[in-house]
Amino acid sequence: MQITDNKAAKRFEIHIDRRIAWLDYDRGNRTLDILHTDVPSALSGQGIGTALVRHAIEVARDEQLTLMSHCSFSTAYLQKHGLMPPADRE
Repeated sequence: MQITDNKAAKRFEIHIDRRIAWLDYDRGNRTLDILHTDVPSALSGQGIGTALVRHAIEVARDEQLTLMSHCSFSTAYLQKHGLMPPADRE
C-alpha cells in the first residue's frame, strides 16, 4: 500500500480503486496529532486504517515528534500496542 502525505490537506492518504482512505493530522513544532481516520466502507476490513496509523507512528519517530491522538481508532491502536497509556477509568 502506498501512502502519500497530502500536506495541503494535512493528511496521509491511500488511494485504492478510485477511493481514498485518509488520516487527518495536525503537525506542531514538536508534535504530530492524529485527528481522524476515515476508511470508506468498501475498503474496510483490509487493514487500511491500521496502515495509516502505523505510517503516522513512523513519521513521528523519523522526525522525532511526540505523537498524540484525538481519534478513537488511532487511540485504541496506540493503547493496544503500548504506545499510549490507557485512558483513566472512573
